[in-house]
Amino acid sequence: MRGGRRKGAGRPAVRRLTTALHSLDVRELRRAGRLVANMRESVEYVYGGSKVHAVIATQATGCRFGGERVWFVCQACGRRVSKLYLGAGLGCRRCLGLAYPSQRKNAVRRGWDKQRKIEARLAPDGEWNGWQKPKGMHWRTFSNLVREIRTLESARDAALLIEAVRSGLV
Repeated sequence: MRGGRRKGAGRPAVRRLTTALHSLDVRELRRAGRLVANMRESVEYVYGGSKVHAVIATQATGCRFGGERVWFVCQACGRRVSKLYLGAGLGCRRCLGLAYPSQRKNAVRRGWDKQRKIEARLAPDGEWNGWQKPKGMHWRTFSNLVREIRTLESARDAALLIEAVRSGLV
């Protein structure tokens, strides 16, 4: 919980989400062959009915075992980033004040999401098998995943109980 014990005491969700804006992903453009390292391109796009002019710059860094990784350079702060967002100006997530959708989830929601990921590993074909060990998975891995699910369930139950007490339901 953020902001204290009072219900709704956390900071209000005033930051826009990254999903609300279009983005340029350096990895997708690089795979498509549309991006080269150490370039500067001037772009123009329409946002909110007005034209916006921006400069997209890239920078390459060497990888440990050879090759290179290409990054965008945010024109506002100069940081290397993998995504630039098209808003009132072209910039990184921090410069435009954007938040990820997962940052707005409470503990119960995060627990459910994590449990779904684990259950997807336990049922790779999508069929529920009642927590039977999938073929090819080590027994130690399987028992660790089942233990993690049980831990998540008990933590989620505790969080729900705390929320019920705060709401006056219990």
